[in-house]
Amino acid sequence: MTPSFVLLGAVIIGTISGLLGALFININFRINALRGAFSTKPWHKLVEAAIFAFASASAFYWFPYML
Repeated sequence: MTPSFVLLGAVIIGTISGLLGALFININFRINALRGAFSTKPWHKLVEAAIFAFASASAFYWFPYML
């Protein structure tokens, strides 16, 4: 395998990772806007963040596996 193929793969993986990170930030920003209206207790916010982190990590893991 030549170094140019390795560099191309690194660029592709970096681009995909950057886009998924931007998607995560965008969704998290939108959820934070709604969090104040629905979460009345501090532990609700913690549970909601944990569920969202688990769901997004699971989706980012299983989506490439399904393809």
